[in-house]
Amino acid sequence: MTPNMHGPEKGKIEGILAITNTQPTEVRLTLEPWADEHVMAPGKTVEVSYSGPSGGRMEIELKPGEVILYGWEGSVLSVRDGGNPS
Repeated sequence: MTPNMHGPEKGKIEGILAITNTQPTEVRLTLEPWADEHVMAPGKTVEVSYSGPSGGRMEIELKPGEVILYGWEGSVLSVRDGGNPS
């Protein structure tokens, strides 16, 4: 999967990543380094908006029952649930 990345401002990356819990149990979504946690019910989809300086990258770690997104220095990540920030 390739995230939608574009740079409206020189030297900036931003985009939206849709994440769906296809498991039959809840999955925890954690945004690091902020320790911002969200619980996703089975079948739930959330959007993670991200932006930050170019040259960095977001990392994704998958564990049983957990998805961890790591921002990079100067980045901002936020979760939108049903189009509303949560």
